[in-house]
Amino acid sequence: MDYSKDILRATYIQIPLLAEFNTSAKPKKGLYLGTGLIGGFKINSKMIQEYETGGIKEWERKINDDFNMNDFQLLGTVRLGINRITFIANMDLLPIFESNKLINSNDIASVNFGIQLLGF
Repeated sequence: MDYSKDILRATYIQIPLLAEFNTSAKPKKGLYLGTGLIGGFKINSKMIQEYETGGIKEWERKINDDFNMNDFQLLGTVRLGINRITFIANMDLLPIFESNKLINSNDIASVNFGIQLLGF
């Protein structure tokens, strides 16, 4: 029996607090920089596992639990936009897992990068 998938998924409600600076009065033109914080509260966490035997999917298991994940999320964010393209970077400022529940939980954090295309 082998794992074919082992996914940990968490769903958060997030509220951003951003300061944005624009070089143009028209939002779709010019250059802008936004920075700030995004706060979040976890509403669900789930693990999905799929098992295989001999390359054939046997079964899938879904487990709802807190998995010692922190209920709160705090991200630092930076957004740089040129015309209709925005580059986004987010970084966790709080540990993903609760302290003292997992060995070296403070060493685990996420950094996300993305591109947002507007008006196409």
